[in-house]
Amino acid sequence: MKNDRLNKQLFQQLSDKIIAEVKKELERGANKIVTDAKQKCPVKTGNLRDSIHAESKNDGLKYNIVADAKSTSGAYYGRIVEFSPKINKPYLYPSMDANKKPILDSIAKVIEKACEKEKK
Repeated sequence: MKNDRLNKQLFQQLSDKIIAEVKKELERGANKIVTDAKQKCPVKTGNLRDSIHAESKNDGLKYNIVADAKSTSGAYYGRIVEFSPKINKPYLYPSMDANKKPILDSIAKVIEKACEKEKK
């Protein structure tokens, strides 16, 4: 029984460390997507580009990348630019697609590194 509690405590400590490192890596990845999306975004006034940002959810374990620029009438137009066949200037999805594998790879490395560190 005592060993079970000890193992559970050690596992929890290891999990907390790994989660903290994963959160840092997720934030870096979200910021990279934001930077890339801003570079890919078509610029007329700069409002759409300047509105692109990452929103942390679930205590840093999830990020939404948002482009929430509004027209003078109050309509959000980021989706129109991204998906409209007339405009055809996607910027968010290509940025997410380009960064998905590198972000997942970096998270895997962080987890491996944390596990190796704890073995020692």
